[in-house]
Amino acid sequence: MNISSHHAHVFIGEVSAHNSEIVLSYLKESKLQADTANLHQFSMELFTIDHARELKQLVSEKSEEGKQTVVFIQTSQFSHPAQHALLKTLEEPHVGIFIMFLTPREHLLLPTLKSRVLIHYLAPSELVSPIDVKLFEKGNIAKRLKMVDDYLQKIKDDENLHETSRRDALSFLHAYEGYLHTLGETSQRKKEYDAIFFAKEYMSDQGSSVKQLLEYVALVK
Repeated sequence: MNISSHHAHVFIGEVSAHNSEIVLSYLKESKLQADTANLHQFSMELFTIDHARELKQLVSEKSEEGKQTVVFIQTSQFSHPAQHALLKTLEEPHVGIFIMFLTPREHLLLPTLKSRVLIHYLAPSELVSPIDVKLFEKGNIAKRLKMVDDYLQKIKDDENLHETSRRDALSFLHAYEGYLHTLGETSQRKKEYDAIFFAKEYMSDQGSSVKQLLEYVALVK
């Protein structure tokens, strides 16, 4: 794959170190001036309109320098305002500037954004989830709440409880959302997707309760 063949690319796949390495391997194989090209990497849970504005500013600054520049952004989700704000940046390519995204949710990308990039699909990876997403999806509310409680009880003596539970909870939310997507019926599952999005958005807030967020997702069925 030659990254330099187009100015903007979206790789569909889980945000992980493994997939990041795959994307960067494509970059190494491309016809870019490796000795002078600048690589800027960013990672965030939610790509917001502020991130879109910062990207626009970065692209503008780097284009003036005249050096080949690659911006690689890994994000679990784009807000709709951010996608609209990205459109102008993506439809007006700057010479020597290449933008790459790694994100798992193609179905949430706006058609107008997808029309301005090249889409690439990475092989799905098995997410290590602390809660069995298949049993969780099939279970009734009582069963789902018990699964959440069982998981939290299991790690209650962990010295790094705060960090561990937050990281694992995000892994579960990613895996659960991915599993729902494989089942189809996306429009009929809007409540579930909204609950997952809500939980993931607030999971990054260190003052939020992992228990309450997971229980909220368990209650929406």
